[in-house]
Amino acid sequence: YWKNEVRWRRAHITSLWRHRDHFSRGLKNLLNSTLVYVVAAAYGLGSLCVIGCLVLGANDLAAWLAPLGALFVVWTAGRRTALAGEVASYTADTHWLRYAWAPAILLVVSIAASWCALITLHRQTHHFKGPRP
Repeated sequence: YWKNEVRWRRAHITSLWRHRDHFSRGLKNLLNSTLVYVVAAAYGLGSLCVIGCLVLGANDLAAWLAPLGALFVVWTAGRRTALAGEVASYTADTHWLRYAWAPAILLVVSIAASWCALITLHRQTHHFKGPRP
């Protein structure tokens, strides 16, 4: 699953770069296409800020930033987990609530795969033929 997720992220990033003129059509297109990467960047930069504050000795700033970062993580994971409740209420079938944990876990995997794909973008395999026109 991991290899496939990273491969799909690399393909998506390459596709975004090839069709970057699509973003000039509006902010909504840009946000819909890059949302997972924006969230991944927010997680990464927030973590780096907290670690940097702890290393540099700015404990007061780190003590202020860490709860905000934790709140962002909990809010995002909770928002994803709410999908199971939405599906259960839409279909009137409560068995979907058994899968409430999956979207939050898949969000974390997707964010990690996005970072891995961004870092190793040069590792496109020879089987990758690029995005469809």
